[in-house]
Amino acid sequence: MRERNRISIRSVRASDIATLVHWGAQSPELWGSKVSKWYTARGLKRYLLVLQNDIFLVAEIGEKLVGMCHARYMHEWLYWENLFVDKGFRRRGVAEKLFKEMVKACKKKKGLREIGLQVRHDNTEAKRFYKKMGFRMGFLYFWMEKDLIRRKKV
Repeated sequence: MRERNRISIRSVRASDIATLVHWGAQSPELWGSKVSKWYTARGLKRYLLVLQNDIFLVAEIGEKLVGMCHARYMHEWLYWENLFVDKGFRRRGVAEKLFKEMVKACKKKKGLREIGLQVRHDNTEAKRFYKKMGFRMGFLYFWMEKDLIRRKKV
């Protein structure tokens, strides 16, 4: 329980980008697909400059970044893009604390009625967590993407 008290939540900063990109490169649960993966450092930096009404929080224990949570504000509803905790810090209350702080921030948005999110079909741990946090099953989707740039063959 002591460690839960040491978890602090704050808004993302530009100085966090290297850690976020590292997590994205190493963590398939953040990827849109095996091809597109997650943000590049350049893309994430540009995105953070124009967050507008989005909410992007990070969790720290001491000086170490241990998790993140990001949601896009869509006026009447919020699209919860991701909730991620570094593998070495899972099952220590980080996700729950990030979740509660995100919900608190959401409640400050006028007119917001609900939160929606997507979970990979094979991510049973995340599905269990979101159900515990009060989410109910919605529609099932297939992720589809189209390249707008020519990719190098690996």
